[in-house]
Amino acid sequence: CGMNETILIAPIFKKYGLDIEIQNRKLDTITEKYDFIYQIEKSKTTKEDNVLIKAMPYMKDKKINKTYLVEGRFPKENNEITMLPEFARLNNIKIGDSYTVGDITYQVVGFTYAPDHIYPMISFSMPKIKKKQNNIIFMNETTYEKFSGMSEDTYVLKYNHPVDRK
Repeated sequence: CGMNETILIAPIFKKYGLDIEIQNRKLDTITEKYDFIYQIEKSKTTKEDNVLIKAMPYMKDKKINKTYLVEGRFPKENNEITMLPEFARLNNIKIGDSYTVGDITYQVVGFTYAPDHIYPMISFSMPKIKKKQNNIIFMNETTYEKFSGMSEDTYVLKYNHPVDRK
C-alpha cells in the first residue's frame, strides 16, 4: 500500500511544482557550505519535418549560461525568437523573416548562441550536430509556455571559487 501511495503522489508533486520546490530547498541548504549558485534550465524539444528544434526561454537576468547575442536583439514580444546563426545562414533565414514551427509562425529578431550548448548539442542522445537540421531558439517566457515539445528541466550550478577539475 505504501508503495502505491508514493507512485500516485509523485505526479501530483510534479503537476503543482512541488518537486522543484523541494529540490530547491535541498539545494539551498548546501549552497553556502559549498559556495555555489544554481538555476533551472528549461527547454522543450520538437521535430519539424527533418529539423530538430530546442526551444528555451530567454531570461535577461540569468546568472549562469547567459545567452550570447551575435546579431539583432533578444526576443521581447510574444512569438519573437532568436536562432543559431549557422542554422539561419544554411537555411537562408534573415532577421525579420518568419519561421514556422507546428501551426505557429514566429518572427526572427536575432541570432544567438546558448553557452551551455557549445557545439551546440541538442541532446545527449544526439551528440553530433547537423547545422542545417538542428536549431536552438530562444523566446520570451509566455511564448515558451505555449511552445509544444518534450519538456526537460535541468539544474545547473556555478561555483563561486576555482574548482579543481580532476
